[in-house]
Amino acid sequence: MSAPARPGGNEQVPFLQEDFHAFPFQSQRMLVELQTNTFRDTSAVEFWAKLSHDATENATHLPHALAYAVETIRQLEEITQCVPRIQQHPPSRSLLSLLKAHFRAILFHDARQTQVFCDALEALCTSIFVECTTTDPDAATAKQEAAVTLRRHLHYLEWMHIAKPCILAVFLRQIDHRVATVCRANFVDSFFDDIEAWVDSTLLQDAHTMFATNLHGHDSSQHNVEYVITLKQHAVRAFGTLRGRELFDIVRDFPDSLPAIQDLTKCLQVTHQQAEIVSTFQRAIQSRVLQPGASTTSILGVYTRTIKTFRHLDPRGVLVQSIRDLFSHYLRKRKDTIRCIVTSLTDQESGELYEELSRDRRVEPVIDSDDDDDEIEATDEWQPQPLDVAPTGRHVDDLLSSLVGIYGNPSAFVNEYRMMLAERLLMSTDFNTDRDVHTLELLKLRFGDVRLQPCDIMLKDMEESKRVHANLGLAVDATVVSEHFWPPFQGDEFTLHPRLEAMVQTYKDAYAVLKNPRQLDWVSYLGVVELEIIDLNGHTIEFTVSPMQATVLSYFEDQGRGK
Repeated sequence: MSAPARPGGNEQVPFLQEDFHAFPFQSQRMLVELQTNTFRDTSAVEFWAKLSHDATENATHLPHALAYAVETIRQLEEITQCVPRIQQHPPSRSLLSLLKAHFRAILFHDARQTQVFCDALEALCTSIFVECTTTDPDAATAKQEAAVTLRRHLHYLEWMHIAKPCILAVFLRQIDHRVATVCRANFVDSFFDDIEAWVDSTLLQDAHTMFATNLHGHDSSQHNVEYVITLKQHAVRAFGTLRGRELFDIVRDFPDSLPAIQDLTKCLQVTHQQAEIVSTFQRAIQSRVLQPGASTTSILGVYTRTIKTFRHLDPRGVLVQSIRDLFSHYLRKRKDTIRCIVTSLTDQESGELYEELSRDRRVEPVIDSDDDDDEIEATDEWQPQPLDVAPTGRHVDDLLSSLVGIYGNPSAFVNEYRMMLAERLLMSTDFNTDRDVHTLELLKLRFGDVRLQPCDIMLKDMEESKRVHANLGLAVDATVVSEHFWPPFQGDEFTLHPRLEAMVQTYKDAYAVLKNPRQLDWVSYLGVVELEIIDLNGHTIEFTVSPMQATVLSYFEDQGRGK
């Protein structure tokens, strides 16, 4: 059935109410069949003719197309109301809904045309909800009216199930944009609560306007409806995904990034994205940290901040287990790992590990019960443990314990500390050991007194040497060591210059008198000599040199005097 022309116009319309009496409908089926033909031959053609442009232009034309579709259906209302009087058949409303379904099926049977409609609808919603951000009251009113009109048309046509995914996509992209622009790369401020508040106060209000089932844009149970849950969950997940990608930078900026860490902790309690975030972080560590060009000190710095960060993210220590294993597997291959760890551990000013000494916990190596030294050496390909496997070691969040776990026991660290302490004490010229005593006491709390007894005696030797120097009052001072407790000295013996040898002998004789019957065995290649040298311009320059260098310079001085 072709649609008759409206008097005085060229535009075809599906059905004119004034022409209704010209068609003697005998049944609902006849009405549906005839009107379906009109939908297919005329109404659909007119509708799609209004959306023949690109998505941006279609956003402007879509309201007119929807208004045309609404008018098309409304002109059938009187017909459907009259049919029961002809047929004695209730109800007319179901017939109108059936006609809407036929119209909808004809319009959207082609997937390409459906996509044109969806693209236009998304562009229209973007212009209403995203691009219209002005605070002008008139513009805000126009935005509200446009949204309400769009919702009423979609509900009336019974197209909301087609339109809802498109409208939701706009809101979801709006969330992604908001999270990215507001939160990205800013770790010193907290944003999680702000994002949730923005969703509740702004985004959900727009969503209620579009999806509410009554004419006033509100549902009595709107807090539990599906779209509310979807938008809230997406906001939290989008925030978690962003912070998960940025976790390496968050770790790098610790402790300044604590607000971001606290936000991510809240987020993970809702989204349970732990596996995704840990996997992303592991890839970042492997590509940006565990590389030959990175120094061991910098790797340990990242490792330290990683452990501290995950103490907040996962106090149970499940997440950090696989990351700890990743670092351990790599650091075990580096020759300077132990020295770098001990250096950081004893550096009171800038050592990132030093503060770990104050944690009230004994060091217990974090190692798997089935690992041994042979397996550690033979393993070339590291594979992370599943996140749902509980840690087999204890105190996996304890940094020192996990570092000790790289080598299986504390002996390697204690021996390295003993070597470094000996080097530092032997280079000291003022016998000041206050900082070393404090550090040693902290180490004893963590590693035990027995392992560190030699270090205790080394510091006592320094105190004793200080008292001896004060009693003797000579130009030469010496560190008198208990040979069995100090690390073996390495160097080549040589004969000191006679003047230096004479000064040393004077000290040895004075010591023998003071500490009778003990005698000193002088180690010539250790220690320092302070010299004053006059340059060619007559300026006096002070140098601190080794005994070997002082001997060579003294012989040169002798040659100069001889000439």
